[in-house]
Amino acid sequence: DGFAKHRTDIGAGAFIGTNSSLVAPVKIGDGAYIGSGSVITRDVPADALAVERSQQTVKEGWAKRLREMRLARKKGAVLGKLFTRSEEGVSSAAPQTLGESDSRVMLDTNGRHLIESFWGRYVAFLHDAHAPVTWVVRDPSGGLPCYLARRRGVDLYFSCIDDVADLLEAPLEVNWPYLRASVCFLREHSSGTALRAITQVLAGECVELRAGVAKRFFYWDPLAIANTEVMEDPRQAAAAMRQCVRDVVHAWASRYAHVLLSLSGGLDSSIVLACLKDAPSRPRITCFHYYPLGADLDERAFARAAAAQAGLELIERPRDSSFSLQPLLTVRRAPEPTNYPYFLEHSRLDAQLAAEHGA
Repeated sequence: DGFAKHRTDIGAGAFIGTNSSLVAPVKIGDGAYIGSGSVITRDVPADALAVERSQQTVKEGWAKRLREMRLARKKGAVLGKLFTRSEEGVSSAAPQTLGESDSRVMLDTNGRHLIESFWGRYVAFLHDAHAPVTWVVRDPSGGLPCYLARRRGVDLYFSCIDDVADLLEAPLEVNWPYLRASVCFLREHSSGTALRAITQVLAGECVELRAGVAKRFFYWDPLAIANTEVMEDPRQAAAAMRQCVRDVVHAWASRYAHVLLSLSGGLDSSIVLACLKDAPSRPRITCFHYYPLGADLDERAFARAAAAQAGLELIERPRDSSFSLQPLLTVRRAPEPTNYPYFLEHSRLDAQLAAEHGA
């Protein structure tokens, strides 16, 4: 998916046709044949033939949006996706190169301006060559991982441990207290990870690097926000919540031509669907729903009602609770535990649907 790393296994005697793409994680069985020009997203059994060719899809500007946003005059870079805030409450995608004014204010405020005037899914690296000082800022959602390791006096910031594994001292020591606390859901809000040599920049945190000394600050505190400008009127609070949710969904929708939405049958995904339908960018929307094979907790009726209200087709797929643990052997390495049950049960189905519908 551009961030997570997975494994592709090709069996003995398998034939892979010219210009074929194997989308990991996938297994090609012994003696299997892959037709030329195929995009394979599912396992192919031994001695089977797999042929898959779809119509070419071109997404204008996609690669440009993926690249980092740069500050003026090489004052830093923002990795990820960034949106601007406005007094009218309508967000828009930040320009590829931020203006001189915003870039200067970011340095003058030690990076705080980035969180106060922008939002998104990002990690920013800001540098003032005159001080000299560098700031690393992670957005309040924490959507993009930001880990830190020190090697021979050099700080390495990364989101995927495989990218820096060859630079780290092996073997890495497990942080057992952190791991036990994570399993028991008792983990404190700390910069530690399950590996002692690796820490992380927390959501809404800024790390300042000056003369070889690192200091940490929090620019985003939900408790402080909750006690500022408190809304006592439920109607006012509901209106503010509605406006904020619509703005966020509309902003994210503007970055994609085709959105694949997991419509669970619950309230949250139904609200997101309603916001997507009236998004100014008018993205194409494909809805899907996983339902259990048993009779309990079947929410297809609610998902169907939401899709019908939006005038959209609903793709329904059964959810197999007897999933295999084998994919855990190929899961990418990470400095801290992640949501493995969702990865085992849903991630490959999600990727398959996205590939089938070009989302």
